[in-house]
Amino acid sequence: MKNATTRGYFNSAQAIADYADVLLHVKKTLSAQHSPIIVFGGSYGEMLTSWFRLKYLYIALGTLASSAPILYFDGIAPHHGYFYVVTKDFKDTSETCYNTIGKSWYVIDRVAKNPNGLSILSKRFKTCKKLSTSSNLKDYLGSVYSGVAQYNDPNENTLEVICNSIDGAANKTDVLGQIFEGVVAYDSEKQPCYEMEGSEEPSEIDIGWAWQTCSEMVMPIGIDKEDSLFQPDPFNVKEFVNYWSHCLDLGSENPSDPHWLITQRNTEVRIIKSWIDKYQADLRNSTK
Repeated sequence: MKNATTRGYFNSAQAIADYADVLLHVKKTLSAQHSPIIVFGGSYGEMLTSWFRLKYLYIALGTLASSAPILYFDGIAPHHGYFYVVTKDFKDTSETCYNTIGKSWYVIDRVAKNPNGLSILSKRFKTCKKLSTSSNLKDYLGSVYSGVAQYNDPNENTLEVICNSIDGAANKTDVLGQIFEGVVAYDSEKQPCYEMEGSEEPSEIDIGWAWQTCSEMVMPIGIDKEDSLFQPDPFNVKEFVNYWSHCLDLGSENPSDPHWLITQRNTEVRIIKSWIDKYQADLRNSTK
């Protein structure tokens, strides 16, 4: 991703073209020209398997595509589709759990408006660092709810387990306490604190997926319906573009800058300095 000359190859069409070359090479190398190929994939990989089968019909006998938004593009799928399904999952599991979560967003907003509101929320949810904004807490909770609904692995802490914990705490604590019980249930191993400030450096996968969903596969996921489990947050393409176009490395230094951003800025300064040094050296030589 750091090499601008090759970044353009980081797209789905190139990915399936590479798979085609690899598969044909393997068949030839292993003298398996008559062996059928079945392609498997899930999530983004499912999108690739579907497109692979459509484009390289002569290579793949069939595909098994599991759980992916292959049609989740503007003008095809409704923007609220994803969160509508998440909402339905919770409502079908427990109406009281659904209502408690829906109420919790406004309780969080109300507490956050107090002079020491963020400190209160930080203590109630045992955050590793004091919350800098209530949005970080709400984003964390939103990722928990959408994640458990999306995967809902029967061998892990399922949606039902979380809702049972939220409902089970109704007579022992308030709404925020109920929600925190759901957080604890979601994490199978009890944590001394919960990281909600997003301090970890993004992985290569995070950076790569961000690039693809900005440059190629813009999925208009928003929350439009009033009866959603979540607060309204409609998809806005201008905000989406501005968000992904925000060049942090061009901004001024901030004490909270992560290590990767500091390194990026230093690298850019070093490269630009080398350009200027070479320019000045060439200029001096030309005037001799």
